[in-house]
Order: sequence, then structure tokens, then C-alpha cells
Amino acid sequence: MYIPKMFQVEGGKEVKEFMQKNNFATVIVSEENVPYATHIPLLMEEKKEDIFFSGHVSIGNKLWKYIEKNKNALVIFQGPHSFVSSSWYEKENVSTWNYQAVHCYTEGRILTGEELEKQVSSLTQYYEKNMVNPRYYENLTDTFKQKELRGIMGFMLRVKDIQAAYKLSQNRNTTDYQNIINQLEKQTDQGSKGIAEEMKKRIPKTD
Repeated sequence: MYIPKMFQVEGGKEVKEFMQKNNFATVIVSEENVPYATHIPLLMEEKKEDIFFSGHVSIGNKLWKYIEKNKNALVIFQGPHSFVSSSWYEKENVSTWNYQAVHCYTEGRILTGEELEKQVSSLTQYYEKNMVNPRYYENLTDTFKQKELRGIMGFMLRVKDIQAAYKLSQNRNTTDYQNIINQLEKQTDQGSKGIAEEMKKRIPKTD
């Protein structure tokens, strides 16, 4: 991913929290130089110094076949993003776009049997835990579980490299920076409001 130095974020606690918060990711693989993408929720797990992502797809989704054959996959986590108008600057300049994104380069393997069941159970636990009447995987009948398992394939991705870009007007002076926040907060879309919140966390102390 192309990242100007001032927008680059080193992998660490902040980036891990970002990936967990925005874990409906885009997983991209390729076959004979033709890209193939799937949008899917992933679970993150840390083992010693390694980071892993697990997920599952319908057996009809070719993603698992490409992972099984080619191993490598690019995982993209997208945060809030918004248009930034040049009319919000003190001086003449060009409009731009602010965003947060993390790319993970990974190698994968297929999950079957008990590993697949564990992945489905963990994913269900993660999303159902805050429901009023959670429906956990363990609450389903064995007949239903086995029927559903036959229709999916799981995978595990080990992260080899992380590239993170937070383009949040770090290149603007203090006056422009604060005005961008003010203007974004006036917008009605959630992306603009999300970027405004992220920029407020990083208000520069001096020009």
C-alpha cells in the first residue's frame, strides 16, 4: 500500500484495536493473476508474537480453494473515511479524502473438523454475547450443526506484514486542522463524523 510517511502508523496496540473494531474485512486472493475478493467478519487471535485471523465461508465461495492452493491472501480493514473540501483551508489548495485503512499480508490454511467447529463457536460467541437472548453455537441441535458444517469451509490466516495508513490531515496547520474537524462534524454522514472523532484524538499542540 502506498503510504506517505506522515500518514504511516506502525503496527502496535492501536492498529490491533483498529482491526478488531473494524473486523468486517475484505479478503483478497488471486488465481492466475485474477483477483478474487470476499467481504467477511474475521476473528483476531494472538499467539506469542504472531497474529492470526480466522473465518469461514460458504463451500460455494471459491475463496477457500484459492487459500488452500496459493496460501497467500491480502486482508483489508477499512475504517471511517470522508471528503475534505479545500474551502475549509485558510489558503488556496486542493480538496482531498481522509481515511483509515490497514492492509495485512498473510499466509493461510484450511480449517476442518474440530478446528472449524471451534471457529464457528468463537465467532458466534463474539457477536451474540451482547444480545438479550444470545443464540450460541452450543445451543443448536447436533443434527442442525452437522448439516450447517457440511456447507462451509473455514480458514486461518497468519499475518506476515502489516501496513497501516491514517490520513487525518496531519499535513495541515492548526487552524486548518481544527476547521476541518468543525466542518466534518456538521456533515450528516457517519464517515465524516467518524473522521472528526479520530482527528480530535490527535489535535496538534503546535503548528
